[in-house]
Amino acid sequence: MPTVTYEINILKNKRYAIHARLSDGVGRIFRRKTGFTITKSNWDIKNGLPKANDELEKRKRNKLIELREEIYNKYDLALLDEVEITKIWLDEVVDTFFGMRKATDDDRLLIYLDHYIESILPYKPQKGKKKGVSKRTVQKYHTLKEKLSSFEKHKAKQYYIKDVSPKFAIEFDKYLTEEEKLGPSTTGGYIAALKTMCLYAGDKDDKKNHPKVKNIGVYSGERKIKTILSLDELETIKKCDKLDDSQKIARDWLLLGCNTAQRVSDLLGLTKENLKVVSGSEVIDMSNEKTGKELYIPLFDEVREVLDKYDGEFPPKISDQHFNRQLKKVAELAGLTGNEYGELNNPKTNRKEKGEYPKWKLVSSHIMRRSFATNYYGKYPTPLLMQITKHSTERQFLEYIHKDAIDHVKQFEYEIQKNKVISN
Repeated sequence: MPTVTYEINILKNKRYAIHARLSDGVGRIFRRKTGFTITKSNWDIKNGLPKANDELEKRKRNKLIELREEIYNKYDLALLDEVEITKIWLDEVVDTFFGMRKATDDDRLLIYLDHYIESILPYKPQKGKKKGVSKRTVQKYHTLKEKLSSFEKHKAKQYYIKDVSPKFAIEFDKYLTEEEKLGPSTTGGYIAALKTMCLYAGDKDDKKNHPKVKNIGVYSGERKIKTILSLDELETIKKCDKLDDSQKIARDWLLLGCNTAQRVSDLLGLTKENLKVVSGSEVIDMSNEKTGKELYIPLFDEVREVLDKYDGEFPPKISDQHFNRQLKKVAELAGLTGNEYGELNNPKTNRKEKGEYPKWKLVSSHIMRRSFATNYYGKYPTPLLMQITKHSTERQFLEYIHKDAIDHVKQFEYEIQKNKVISN
């Protein structure tokens, strides 16, 4: 048989929160805040209820007795209807009893997250004239929803937007770290995305936020290890004569990627139709017709050299998976066998681990965009490079290639010396 009792837990300023405690008689215990608080001196330890020593405490006492009877009645009905008794079930009984919001309303965290993904993100204004967010951002929020859903199951509790507080963020962070085994940069990204959504809900959709949601701390985690292919290494790969035909195609796509800063999904989709002449200049046209954003990438000599191999066209099509598999073999055959400090995924733990690894093992399609940004930094004005890498601020760009404040000094020194040579 079930048993419903009340407990008190210390809050602040010598006040205690009153919790309902449901024991289902088979070893499971569920607790839920009632919303009432009390001083310890007004608590009837023997009966587990507020003392009836003044009108306010008497009303609390009577209300809690009514709630206890309601839980018993709902419990009996749940058994008849074969409804599972859980923490969520207890939450709904208490919410309904006190006339609080139900678990199905649109302030539920997961329900609002669906609304945010489907109805807000596609139209959310960005800097400049752009409307809507990137596919990567949409995917991040879809994954955030999966993680929050798992978190609710782990806690056996449903959450509302108003529940997202600094304490909630810490508990969610702890869950992602300890249960999902995610690294700090990944968990930090989820916390930041969650905070952004809740702030938008409170500001634009008139939802009730937790009063301290702005105090949620966000972080990017420790710096990721920067692995790139230097210009010398790219030259070595370009001159390698040990490759078969399939590996040569992968090698040529790699050279294109490292000289256009395109992600693999965009790179491997390029066709001759992307090659255009705009205002007398030959470019790769990466303009987005949907957003109206123009992006033209100049044909560096290294790009022209690859295109010339294929009579002015791009190399034959290959899949992302095949491309990544071949890249490591290409780098190994090119002699990139020396050890370098980096990160590799451990298939047993499915987490990246830092260490010394042969350089060829660290090569993947993700290396291309950062290689471009790093290799061309200082050779061309940073704003021009940012147009190609799609970084919105110089700070983001410099963090991406791990450049610090002192690098500005070095770049100034380089420009000063260059100008002296030109003037002489």
